[in-house]
This record gives sequence, structure tokens and C-alpha cells, in this order.
Amino acid sequence: MTLPPMNPMQERMIDFALDMPHCAWFACPGMGKTRAALDVIAQTSGRTLVIAPKLVCLSVWPTENRKWGYDHSMRFLHGRDRHLRGRERVSLVNYDALPWLVEQMELERESPYDLVIYDELSKLKNPEAKRFAAWEHVLGRFEYRLGMTGTPVGAHLKDLFGEMYVVDHGRSLGSDYRRFLRQYFHENEYTYQLEPYSDTEATLLDLIRPRAISFDIDDLDMPPLIHNPVSLELPGEVVRYYEELHEHSLVEDLDVYAMNAAVRSGKKRQMASGTVIDMQGERKLLHDAKAERLAEIVAELQGRPVMVFFEFLHDYEAICKVLGPTPALYGGTSTRDAVQHVEDWNAGRLPALALHPRSAAYGVNLQDSGSVIVWFTIPWSYEMVHQGTCRLWRQGQRNKVIVHYLIVAGTEDERVFDRVQERAGTHDRVMEGLL
Repeated sequence: MTLPPMNPMQERMIDFALDMPHCAWFACPGMGKTRAALDVIAQTSGRTLVIAPKLVCLSVWPTENRKWGYDHSMRFLHGRDRHLRGRERVSLVNYDALPWLVEQMELERESPYDLVIYDELSKLKNPEAKRFAAWEHVLGRFEYRLGMTGTPVGAHLKDLFGEMYVVDHGRSLGSDYRRFLRQYFHENEYTYQLEPYSDTEATLLDLIRPRAISFDIDDLDMPPLIHNPVSLELPGEVVRYYEELHEHSLVEDLDVYAMNAAVRSGKKRQMASGTVIDMQGERKLLHDAKAERLAEIVAELQGRPVMVFFEFLHDYEAICKVLGPTPALYGGTSTRDAVQHVEDWNAGRLPALALHPRSAAYGVNLQDSGSVIVWFTIPWSYEMVHQGTCRLWRQGQRNKVIVHYLIVAGTEDERVFDRVQERAGTHDRVMEGLL
């Protein structure tokens, strides 16, 4: 079988990585980063370590390796295979295992690997996280470092520091995170949130440009992407409960109390989705507005598959009430079942698949079946929304992709959706600024 040639963007990725040993590719999901990275591995000597989300280690890399004919020997460092004694060309490890990996590498006199590839580089955006602190100890032991992500600023411009540091060891943005924050950000006197100075965005882009490259997805022959916010109404009785919670952080009739603003926001989002958890941990069904609209969307599809993202476990239960028993990718899904669900979905054997964005938004190829997404409850993170949507809207998708957002009017749903849209603007400017 003759394989299709690399597209021009993949060729640019490869050339950039070979010319710049410590670099980052900022490319939207589905632009062929994995195939390009496999080619970089083929053109570099020594062994490679790939750090990626668990499901990506198990499903995406081995599949792409076979699909594109590279046939690199691979091993996922997990379970009985969780050791560094192998001789495989590519070792795969998930981000949660980094502290263990650092311990093992520090026992070795010489680094077992020459190249490290961060698949979903944004997983290392927080320099104050334990995994980041652990990884810093062995960062300098790699001759080549390559980071890949489609959302370098999914939440905030400060994310760039951690992402670039693990790539270039401080060459572009320095090695002192606190100093970086003081230099480029200030605290808003009203919200106490860090905000960039007026010239911060342009300055940071200039600093990272030598070692980071981005790509315009419009250069690909992609099908249309349609965003469809669906406005819903709360029933009258639930409106009263919602207002009580908003004003007083307490709804006596429901035994619901919010001790602070963050908890109150979460409870308000639960109410908007239809079920709230009381002080005893019991779930109380308040309405079916979202479930009923999901049923209407599915009926309109006339048998075509649908992908539904959910935030709360009771969202998933509501989805199953509407669609019947529905396979899901979330924290409670076993590794074996997750891999099988991905295979079944891509083979067209599933009429519906439910996903939690923390478990399935990153790196998983699901574009071979379905072209309709429903966000039952939208997360605060633009990164998760964008990455989740790109499970279907990516290279290989042949149909127009429609994304429905179920938004209850006058509730926290609207504020979350507006925040996601605002962060999308920052992300887009960064991606365009590095073209």
C-alpha cells in the first residue's frame, strides 16, 4: 500500500525539529504531529522517550506507528513493563508516572534516552506542580527535546513559561518562574487575578519564536466546523432555588450549602445541568431540560452517531437515561475498556459515546466515526473544550462537524461559555503570532 506523502506543515515540523534540537510545535489537534514526530525519531539516533496521556500511549502511538509504516519497537512503561531495562526504540510513559521515572533515571549513570517528546506539552504548564518539580531534575539529560500541543495558552499566557522551560531549559523565558511573573504580569486590584501588561503578549511571542512554531489549520482541507449554542430555560421552581443559592449560598429546602464562591459556582452549574448534590451527598433531580434537548438532537440525527461530553457523574446518568446504556471514557473506565471503546467508535459500532474531557479530550483519534458533538455541561477550561471538539474536527474527518453547547439561560452556564470564548481569543492570537 502506498502511503500518502507528508503535508507541507508536517515537512516544516520535521525540518524545524532537526534544525532546533529543543523546540515546540504549536499545532491544532489533527494536523499530523504524531506522524511527523515518528519521522523525527527515525532521523535521530538513540532511543526516544514519549510522555503522553495514558490512553494516547496505549492507543494512538502504537496505531500511528503501524499505520505509517515506521515499525519502531515500542513499550509502554506500565505494570510488569514498568522498568528501563528494555532495548525498544521508543518507550512510552504517562505524565502521572514522571516522579517514578525520575527516580529510575537518577539510578542510571548515563541517560537511557537521547530524545524526549512531550505529547500534549500543556500537561507540564504548571511549574509549581509536583510532576514538574520532579522532572526538572533530569531535564538536562536529553540531547533533543520536542514539545507538541494544540493549546499552548488554554487558560493564561503564563502557561508558556512551564511549557517552554521543559523544552529549552530556560533559554527563552528564563529559569525563575517568580521573576517571570513579576516581569510580565500584575495583580488586578479588584479581582486579585494576574493579568498581563499591555506589551506582554507581543514580548513573549518574540522571545519564544526562535524555538516555537505554529501552524494555520486553515491551510488544511478541513470540513466546516459549526458552533451551535443551544439556549434552554430553567423551570420556575428551580429558578427560585437557583436565586436562593446565588444570593445566600444556602437552599434550605434542598439541604444545599456552599461554603465559598468556588463551591457555589459548582452547585449552580449542577442545578443548571439538572441535578444537585446536597450536604449529605445525595443527588436531587431538579429538571430534565438538558436531557430532553439531548433527546431531540439525537432524534434529529436519525441514527447517526453522537459524541457527548459531560462534567458531572450525574450528567452521565442523565445521558444514559436518554440514550440507553452508553459506553464512556472517564475516570471510572478501565484501560482495557477505554481502548476497546475507541476501537468500537472508530469502527462505527457505537451509536453514542460519552466522554469526560479530563479523560478523553487529549490526543485520542476518534474522527473515523461521527460528526456531531454535544457539550452537556461546558467546563471552565478552553483547553478542554477545544481539545475535546478536535476529537472529531481533525484530519481524516470527511463531514461537517456540528458542536452543540447546552446552555441554560441566566445561569452559570452562560458565564462559563463566555469565559471559554474569551480565552479562545488569546489562544488564537498566540497561534497566529508564531506563524
